[in-house]
Amino acid sequence: MKKLFVLFVFLFSVGAYPQSVQEGEGRFFSKDEDNLVFIKQQLLYQSFKQILTKEMDTLGLDSKAFWQRYEDQFENYFKPIEESLKEKTKPEESAKNRTDFEKALRTQKLNAQARYGRIQRAIQSYSIKKMSRSPQVPNSRFMNVEAKVDRKNLTDLYMSFIKSGSREGYAKLYLMTDFQLVNSTWSDTGVDLESDFTSVVNDHWKKWLLESGGVGISEVIVADNSLISQFENRIHRSEVLATEQHEAGELWLKVNLRLNKTNEDNVLQKRTFHVTGEYVLLDSQSNFVLDKGDFPTEIGSFSTQDLHQFSSQLASMIYRMPVSFWGKFSQIISSPIPSQFLKIKISNIKNVSDAIAISDLINQIGVVKKATAGLVRLRGNEAEIGIRFFGDGSEMLNMLKGLVGREIQNQVIKSIENAGPLEWSLSPSAENSQEKVKSST
Repeated sequence: MKKLFVLFVFLFSVGAYPQSVQEGEGRFFSKDEDNLVFIKQQLLYQSFKQILTKEMDTLGLDSKAFWQRYEDQFENYFKPIEESLKEKTKPEESAKNRTDFEKALRTQKLNAQARYGRIQRAIQSYSIKKMSRSPQVPNSRFMNVEAKVDRKNLTDLYMSFIKSGSREGYAKLYLMTDFQLVNSTWSDTGVDLESDFTSVVNDHWKKWLLESGGVGISEVIVADNSLISQFENRIHRSEVLATEQHEAGELWLKVNLRLNKTNEDNVLQKRTFHVTGEYVLLDSQSNFVLDKGDFPTEIGSFSTQDLHQFSSQLASMIYRMPVSFWGKFSQIISSPIPSQFLKIKISNIKNVSDAIAISDLINQIGVVKKATAGLVRLRGNEAEIGIRFFGDGSEMLNMLKGLVGREIQNQVIKSIENAGPLEWSLSPSAENSQEKVKSST
């Protein structure tokens, strides 16, 4: 099961995203009372805005629509802050109050806008090349910045404001757990039956997901063995991404845990367990991977004088392991799932690494549409790769056509004559073919 889980996570992870370097100029008209820290913050914000605008335009994203959504959402966010400030300063009562209100409003609004949306998370690193002011108008400030843009974070930021995809609410979450014992039996955990231990942990997780997980679902069901087998069979048959449906309905949360007894101290009456594991969260209808992760190893050494207490302490340690990971489920689930789907058929595949290399290449060139490519099926020397993405299918099709002729792993992607545009084959590269000829002679 461990190998199956690792293979699943390996096959369907999103590929790497390229980065880009852009330059931007920030401009800000300061006031005499503005301090240098405030001025620098505003200049950086304006520089970042120009840099991100350039990068969005380079990627083919609608920067005007993004900033319009950004401004609209910021105004909605700041409106209650402005109303609260009015109540405190009462600008309608006197000219002095009006002046105080306008000064405070300007400072608070500019500070809030520079932080709103955390747009700086799309900036991987930056350097200030120049900071100056106009000789004729000293309060006119300028800053030139060069920055490395993280395209993945930028597209995530873009999608979070544009919301070009939508998702129906989830009704249920199926919790599927697999507890594996290493160098031990269930009696070593302080119980007679497996269910006496696992049911306690599952019930705690179920309660936490409903009450504290922020998932917003109405029901959590601890899956039985038949449903777990169904889930594992789908992974084993490489059916993830195979369906073209994308409507959300139910969540599948699969958790694998390994309990390894590493020490039994009969003198001190202590028993030590090392616990490791991983999880994956999927949309059950689209099979879209929403989240996955590996838990750090937890080590517990507890007294065995009272086996009931020992079992409770071990179960409590295991129960707490995923909570910090699962706290982000609410944000993950509310993000849009790519609504478009294409499938590529490839022949002359040597092994699974060829298919994964092509998937990674598609993920890289498809960053604009937040494409997620993964292996659908591998049979003999033929593979199918499924691609989910946002936006116009014809544009994605043109991007994919542009991959014909590209080289991966000493092989060239070629289109098949008299076949559809999404039917490819792999052929040895010219350099690889020459090496084979030399070796044969």
